[in-house]
Amino acid sequence: MTKTTKIVVFDVPPLGCLPAVRYFKKTPPGQCDEAANKIADQHNTGIRVKLDALRGKGVTNLIMFKQSTVFRVKATAAGGFIDKTSVCCEGKTPSGARIACGQTVKEGGKTYSATACKDPTKYVWWDWYNPTEAFNEVLSGILWHSNSVSYVTPFGLKSIVDK
Repeated sequence: MTKTTKIVVFDVPPLGCLPAVRYFKKTPPGQCDEAANKIADQHNTGIRVKLDALRGKGVTNLIMFKQSTVFRVKATAAGGFIDKTSVCCEGKTPSGARIACGQTVKEGGKTYSATACKDPTKYVWWDWYNPTEAFNEVLSGILWHSNSVSYVTPFGLKSIVDK
């Protein structure tokens, strides 16, 4: 049997802000679906309860990365992003049908496709499911460097790797 020295557990970000969820739930522009966010919050509460129970039994090698908090704080204009719901790569047909990144749609004898935005660094979302490289850099930077229990509990990864 091998001995595990460190386990990182990721919580779930606000699912109601995921562009695909917003699209299928017909959520108004700029808003997140609160029902989906509530499900994610309930899941995250369950994870915290389980991790606290394990810590209470002496398991001390658990690190929780709170993506949900990072998302709510950093996926904002103050964090350098347009907003937490806009997508960099998508398109629309003249009738208003949305086109996912990488897809093409024929309408009225013409073919339409999704296009990328000019500055992906201003977007949280690349497409309907994936964060941009810029937001992934925010996430990984916080996971690695943060000593704030608001984001990483009990401490960032760099502090344990450097030991």
